[in-house]
Amino acid sequence: MIMGVSTQLLKEDITFFQVSQQWPQGTKGSNFSCTRCHNTYTHRNTLLRHMRFECGVEPQFECPICYKRARHKFHLISHMRRHTRL
Repeated sequence: MIMGVSTQLLKEDITFFQVSQQWPQGTKGSNFSCTRCHNTYTHRNTLLRHMRFECGVEPQFECPICYKRARHKFHLISHMRRHTRL
């Protein structure tokens, strides 16, 4: 582990970066497919977000009140609004 980051995660991040560099930037109507789970997306940025935060990654954002975890910060923010309504 290097400064709290496992070498496996570093290897996956390098592989992710190398694969993402091979995709064309401005292709409309193309399907971009995840190399890990084979989900397809119509936009390159959506696939990159999926690979970075969702596919094979534990949810990293945690509610400080009930400790529920979310994969995206905007999901956590909407969840935390429910606590304030109570």
